[in-house]
Amino acid sequence: MKQFQLFFELIQVAIGNADCLSYTPSAQEWQMLFDSAKKQTLIGICFYGLQKLVKYEQTKHLPVTLKLKWLGLVASIQKRNELINARCVELQTKLAEDGFRTYIMKGQGNAALYRNLSLIRQSGDIDIYLEGGFERVIEYVKKTYPTEKVNELEIIYHCFDDVEVEIHYKPFVMDSPKDRILQEFFKDEAESCFANKIMLGNAGMISVPTNTFNLVHQLVHIHHHLFYEGVGLRQLMDYYMLLHASRDKEDLDIEKVKSIISELGLNRFASALMWVFNTVFEGNRTDANASYYWTPKEKDGKVLLEAIINSGNFGKMDDTFTNLSNIWERFWYVNNKTIRYWRFDYWAWFWQPIWRLKAFLWKRINGYK
Repeated sequence: MKQFQLFFELIQVAIGNADCLSYTPSAQEWQMLFDSAKKQTLIGICFYGLQKLVKYEQTKHLPVTLKLKWLGLVASIQKRNELINARCVELQTKLAEDGFRTYIMKGQGNAALYRNLSLIRQSGDIDIYLEGGFERVIEYVKKTYPTEKVNELEIIYHCFDDVEVEIHYKPFVMDSPKDRILQEFFKDEAESCFANKIMLGNAGMISVPTNTFNLVHQLVHIHHHLFYEGVGLRQLMDYYMLLHASRDKEDLDIEKVKSIISELGLNRFASALMWVFNTVFEGNRTDANASYYWTPKEKDGKVLLEAIINSGNFGKMDDTFTNLSNIWERFWYVNNKTIRYWRFDYWAWFWQPIWRLKAFLWKRINGYK
């Protein structure tokens, strides 16, 4: 992990948890920092950190060509965020006109937590939940923008040429019988999420989930990706920002959050995640326990951090899963990972294959890809 320490320090500078780096990077180390930021989709955030280092003269070895390349990517990220912001407002407005209550999950809702850094957080697609259940949602999709890309959670919706949209008829699903607990929680929180409005830059108002919803939903999402495409630091930074932004907010019921996470069997994973946060984002603070809702656990945290470093953002460093075209190869790959990371979900090795087979058969029977 030592080779990543400088990268962690740059992140800490960017988000205000450190003033400067422990030493001045060489030109070669700046290239390494750029490559790491790109792989972890933290280009914009790390460039902000870079700018803060100028007054400490720690950018004197940064090659001009690399800085200009970095700056160009940041400008593109900002422009992309402005586009996605506008599309979010446009999409929600259209769906409301067509009789759907909706909320935007993750993505631009998370970006808003970054405050002055919101436009330089790298965004992907738009994830939007539609109320009404599968039958009503799929009927609407077939009437508007038909697609065969449907699974047990979401539908790829081709309503824009420049932004990918995933319509969710369920916010998320777990590959175990504990999914019923999660779905009941989502149902309980739905009304609050539909009513929770935020201003999205200059684009307009959108509905986003509450802090209570997000703290459960996004933790489960991170846990899921550990066993599939991989987990990246951008995804973790979103959750870190959420943890701090949610403190003392009216829409946060932390006892409910902790109760649901416990019922889902994810306390150990949550504690490992807190240790990773303290290591990566806060520089191993000694008073970290007071900052988190779960007590950081070093042993499990080290295992999790190693998995994150090896996989990059959603597996872009470890693209084994996405390169496997055969369904059975993917099956065994994921099953092996559930065994490797058994400590974070004791029964994943048993339930995951059953749930994956169930999802595969559902798609084949219904003619979806």
